[in-house]
Amino acid sequence: MSEILPYYQGLKIRDISQLPPHITFQEYLKIIEAVNKSFESLPPTDDRLFRQRRDKLFLTCLWETGGRVGDVCDLLVSDIDMYTHVLNLRVRKRKKTIVVTLSDRLLFETSEYLRNFKIEGRLFDFTRQYAWQQLKKYAEIAKVKDVHPHKFRHGLAIYLLEQKVPIPVISARLGHSNVLITMQQYMKVTPEIQRMFMENVKMRGNGQ
Repeated sequence: MSEILPYYQGLKIRDISQLPPHITFQEYLKIIEAVNKSFESLPPTDDRLFRQRRDKLFLTCLWETGGRVGDVCDLLVSDIDMYTHVLNLRVRKRKKTIVVTLSDRLLFETSEYLRNFKIEGRLFDFTRQYAWQQLKKYAEIAKVKDVHPHKFRHGLAIYLLEQKVPIPVISARLGHSNVLITMQQYMKVTPEIQRMFMENVKMRGNGQ
């Protein structure tokens, strides 16, 4: 990691007006909390508890993996490796599978979900259209405007950049074919950054 970071840590995130439409980390937390609020006023039942846990887990996976909504909807229980803490995410757009690490908390929540509700086969029992509808409902409760699933993906990338995660790591997590795609979407190179990287580069021969 120490060999990767110095080449990218001086780059700057684009101005807010130049960034792709995205949600912030705080907006994501509000949407997650909205799932709880939507069930608070309803009498508790096994089915409602299942839907609450399922929807929270789905939104958490959407954020933490940076996956596209269709790819997250297609997840299978067998895609999760509990021993190595990784998820094999099949990316339709690229026709490939990428390996995404899972946080301890997400791994625990997933394990509890599988065990408590006897989940087999598909991790989530709904379509991408239903996922859009649920996300819209929870976003309205959270008072977060103009939300769609892809804003989670962009939001994660920007949040990780703000947390100083190296661009190659973010690029790998998003499944980009190369780091240039990530840089073009989220980063900018200012004259000051050019100068910083160029000042020690030998541009002429001796005596010239």
